[in-house]
Amino acid sequence: MLTQTFSGVNLQKRIAIVLPKGGVGKTTTAVNLAVSLAIQGKSCLLIDCDPSGSCSQLLGFSSDTISAGLIDLLTYSKSLKQVILKTEIELLDFIPAHFPDVEHEKRLSFLTSNQLLLRNVLESGADGYDYIIFDSPPYLDGITTLVLAATNSVLIPIKSENFSISALQRLTKYLKFIKERYNNSIFVEGILLTMFEVNTKASKFTEEQIYKHFGKYLFTTIIPKNS
Repeated sequence: MLTQTFSGVNLQKRIAIVLPKGGVGKTTTAVNLAVSLAIQGKSCLLIDCDPSGSCSQLLGFSSDTISAGLIDLLTYSKSLKQVILKTEIELLDFIPAHFPDVEHEKRLSFLTSNQLLLRNVLESGADGYDYIIFDSPPYLDGITTLVLAATNSVLIPIKSENFSISALQRLTKYLKFIKERYNNSIFVEGILLTMFEVNTKASKFTEEQIYKHFGKYLFTTIIPKNS
């Protein structure tokens, strides 16, 4: 795993919610974390980097209320201020994914060849926030690479099942690659067990394996399945 180091040059904290697997609670974790930080008085920008756009639904935005988003920012067709939406929660701003059609998703595939694109865009005008939270899609290439190049740290939600462990192993290998090539300040914020079912073999096995191989990164807080 990566050594937890942070340069401290920029007081802004950026946290990416990442795991190359769907259904583990990434979006729920990203939204709840952003809301919690804002309620605590920290200015926060939540960026939905998953083309599915699930963050918008959780925050109460419908498709007809969103006219621009991340793709417009990355293509420089709109400025940062033009794609930011104000939420109902004070201090919490939001940039939706907003991919209205397949052509926009194809355009994103082309844009992600510049791995530092998102970092450069944010450094040109997002310095007014205490925190930036990224919700990422369930894969490592493309936009997730841009996210990892732009973030300080990675928070990893893990569902209590065997497939999540293999996804975690793939992620840790990829983080080493990112650290070597694009972002030598990145570190693991922690691993969060989600959808945990007490007294089931799958949950017990997952917890044991994570403790064994990644124990120092595991949060003491566990999110139960019925929460």
